[in-house]
Amino acid sequence: MESNIFYSSFVSIDTWKPYPELSLNFLPDRVEIQASTNQGIMLCQTLHPRYYVCKPTTKQWQKIPNPKTRYHTLATGMIVIRSNPLHYKIARFSQPRFRCHDKEFYRYYRVRCELFDSKTWAWKQLDEVKLPNHESFSHKPAVSVSGSLHWLTWVKNSIFAFHVNKESYSMFSLPLSDSEDNKGKDIELVEYMGKLAITCIGKDESSMELWVMENYGKTEWNKRYKINIEPFSTRPAAFYNADIVLMKEHDYWVKFFNFKNGSIDRLSLENTLNRGCFRFQSDFEASDLTGGFALKHLQGERGRSK
Repeated sequence: MESNIFYSSFVSIDTWKPYPELSLNFLPDRVEIQASTNQGIMLCQTLHPRYYVCKPTTKQWQKIPNPKTRYHTLATGMIVIRSNPLHYKIARFSQPRFRCHDKEFYRYYRVRCELFDSKTWAWKQLDEVKLPNHESFSHKPAVSVSGSLHWLTWVKNSIFAFHVNKESYSMFSLPLSDSEDNKGKDIELVEYMGKLAITCIGKDESSMELWVMENYGKTEWNKRYKINIEPFSTRPAAFYNADIVLMKEHDYWVKFFNFKNGSIDRLSLENTLNRGCFRFQSDFEASDLTGGFALKHLQGERGRSK
């Protein structure tokens, strides 16, 4: 955001570009990206706020109903259940109103949870999430893996997982969370080759470890790589593919670093990278962003009128 206006940039090292450059300028207003999916569908929000689901490659967009916006948003995630016909769900977590007379107030940190389903075209309020007191999950983009949305937590450095279809949540530890060696490390939650992973930079900032959850059901971690990042003094933002990681740099630049052969592609941004970074991949086929709800609703109204 600059001068109270949202900006976004798409960057890629793909030199084969038969299609025009991507942007979000086709939307009716300036928006902040809330979530991105591996099917090319994005969730965006205006300052007002209004919520839009869009597909940048086809310049399609659809306004969706607002959740309870009087509650401050803590985190938002989106997941595509099925691509054809399109079916997606959006999870939103927000700050509940203060309840000083709640007996469990000092035991838990409560978070409101709402779920939007494109099949019903409505938000549903779920049971509140109860976290250990003083705990909360980070405001960074969610990592979507195995049908669940994931965030790092602030205090205990754990992972919060929201299981979308089950409408439930769980928390589990990082691979070295009980070790003294884990304190003071710079840890980021990422997706790596369709699996949940973390990057971990030590206190000396000379190397970065990549830990991958090989077995999601048993939460089994494996350290895949230890990567030398001493020449960069930058932080990882996302994995482009199995070999290339996007590194944030100061001001208007990012680097695509191939840690297997050492090559670097340095690209400029239109505006300063001061908020989130979202991995985006998509085809160029048109999608029904309503999930067919508008047509089904119209047919239902006609049937009732008859």
